[in-house]
Parts: sequence; C-alpha cells; structure tokens
Amino acid sequence: MKRIAILGAGRFGSSLATALAEAGEEVVVIDRNGSLVQALSGSVSFAVQGDATNARARPRPKPTV
Repeated sequence: MKRIAILGAGRFGSSLATALAEAGEEVVVIDRNGSLVQALSGSVSFAVQGDATNARARPRPKPTV
C-alpha cells in the first residue's frame, strides 16, 4: 500500500483520490473547502481542511530507519 497526498479536492483531485482509495491506497486529501473535505471523508484514509500552500498543513513523511 502506498501513502498518497492529494492537494486539492476539486473535480480532478476528488476523482483521483476516490479511485486511488478504491484501489487500496492510503489517501490523504487537503483542501480549503470544508464541504469538499466532508464529502470525501468517508472515501479516503484522511481528509483535512487546510491551505496546502502552507508547509505546516501538508503531511510529512515518517522517517525510515
């Protein structure tokens, strides 16, 4: 399973996120629009409302040892 972040939940982002989640991937979605985030929250691993241009809002990779 891959961990994939989708920045933006518009038409393309939400379609991509849903397809990847249905394929068994771990999908994180970040979008400023709360209603889009809410709509995707049941379909993806994690959906958060935030500004993806803000480095603090983006998911950070876990360190590998």
